[in-house]
Amino acid sequence: MSLHPRYSSYPDRIRERAPGQGAPDDGTLYLWVPDAPLLEKLADALAASGRERFLSASCAKVPIGAGELDACVLDLGERLTEAEARRARALFVPGDEDPSLDEFGRIASLHELHMASQTGWLLEQFEEGRITSHFQRIVHVGDTSRVFAHEALLRGKGRNGELLEPLGILRRAREAGLLQDIDLAACRCAIREAANLPASVTVFVNFSPAMMEDAEACLQTTMAAIHAAGLAPERFVFEVIEADRIQDAERLKDV
Repeated sequence: MSLHPRYSSYPDRIRERAPGQGAPDDGTLYLWVPDAPLLEKLADALAASGRERFLSASCAKVPIGAGELDACVLDLGERLTEAEARRARALFVPGDEDPSLDEFGRIASLHELHMASQTGWLLEQFEEGRITSHFQRIVHVGDTSRVFAHEALLRGKGRNGELLEPLGILRRAREAGLLQDIDLAACRCAIREAANLPASVTVFVNFSPAMMEDAEACLQTTMAAIHAAGLAPERFVFEVIEADRIQDAERLKDV
């Protein structure tokens, strides 16, 4: 199963009017801020990233070339604090038209767009194999020389070379509304890398309760990945991550 292109993975309410596959066409990113100091910092951030901008008393208009929206949003998100990005409102309008009244329903915080862009970037890293799984041995408590299983752990680097923390990845995905996409990507990654382990090794794979929102599709995708890797399904044990609360234990048992 292919991963979503970044922009088509944005939550529906902040997509362009006619979202397609891949990056959006050129257009204008509108950014509204509640006060002059934040507008000044936003203007400085745009200038530092070399972007053209047109300023009014409370708004910045930023021309966006085809495929440049994510890069612009990611740059701004890194130059502003999270609190500042939450206070700035954003709307991307494709083409050279002004925003219509209907489009104002798609306004989101700059923070939301930043989380969506970050998560889309992470999905691409999974697709390209730059985020991968390493395996930690689980040993018997009575005899630590005996290996019981191997647990898959996410490992990779961010856009600036920083180490990625798995919980940070999940937090970004949750805020962007793409937790299930990231969870499935991580699951497929663990299965793919498990093919490099001896055939007798049991593999533990973590998953989020978000997978249960569309459990049938997630299970089909997971089993397809296991069969595609030529592995035996009974080698895998799936466990719920500790970071999420399980809202429906009975539903979990059914799954």
